[in-house]
Amino acid sequence: MTVILHLLTAPAYAARAELPVVVECPPGSFLHLTAGADVLAQVANTFMLTTPGEFVVLEVSAERLGPALRWEPPDPPAAPGTAMYGKLFPHLYGPLLREAVVGVRPAVRAADGTFLST
Repeated sequence: MTVILHLLTAPAYAARAELPVVVECPPGSFLHLTAGADVLAQVANTFMLTTPGEFVVLEVSAERLGPALRWEPPDPPAAPGTAMYGKLFPHLYGPLLREAVVGVRPAVRAADGTFLST
């Protein structure tokens, strides 16, 4: 099984904890997922650093997502030397269903909001 990751605020996850759809896909767009904890930490610190509060990391079975999952390069391209450089990212063109989530764990943050562990 290939496990990919999705970062979500803890309150958003708790609000949908019993529902069959964990995260809705925005119309005409996709959900961002990530392969690897090191890349997820860099993505989180790039895009979510100033968002306060607790987050969870959803562990997702790529195989359970079916053809709605596509591996694509980041846009804009990642800078050489970063954890995102040369990587393809899993993008989900549909809802993230509970049946695809195989684990949930807290994202660890420093007092300044930096994501330390994902």
